[in-house]
Amino acid sequence: MRGRRLAWLAIPALAVACAGCGNPRNTASGLSALAPTAPLANYTALGGDVSFGHPVTWLVTTGALPEVAQISSGGAVATIYAYPRTDLPLDFAGAASSRLRLLASLRQRAPSFQVTSSRLLSIDGAPAVEVVGSGRIGGHPVRSESVHVFKGAAEYVVDAFARPRAFARARSQAFDPLLATLRLGGFPAGPVSGGVTAPG
Repeated sequence: MRGRRLAWLAIPALAVACAGCGNPRNTASGLSALAPTAPLANYTALGGDVSFGHPVTWLVTTGALPEVAQISSGGAVATIYAYPRTDLPLDFAGAASSRLRLLASLRQRAPSFQVTSSRLLSIDGAPAVEVVGSGRIGGHPVRSESVHVFKGAAEYVVDAFARPRAFARARSQAFDPLLATLRLGGFPAGPVSGGVTAPG
């Protein structure tokens, strides 16, 4: 159950407080302009469990699990986490129930966070829950998108945010392509400490 509790912490409201479950690099400092629109490159995390496309102009970094990888440009950031899970169903009916629990937890943990939309998605053939909303990180207003993907023995969380005026561009330029190209193996087989970027 510990992995389940950790996964619920990686929601946009708590990103407002701790920016992605405690990752110190996920801050809203250095809010410079986004890089120009650019072609995609493909990034594959060490071990091959997670891969995704990202603009070649966006910086890619990695961290120790549960963090798998992070892309950033200016003040826009998207981080992928992987949490072990044993008690979540894999079907879309189960994801719908998880969505309701996620929203209830969000209202309790961060009542000031404003949810603007929430829906079920399919990411790499697996059920997923998306929550989009507005809050603050380090005193700065941000818009955020959090997507929870239930696949295999993992709950993958993609936490993305940007300043409100840059969110739509960051979403179309990087967040949406990342989600559209995201490929997941079920859970990282070993330590994630690097990866390989190849032309898209």
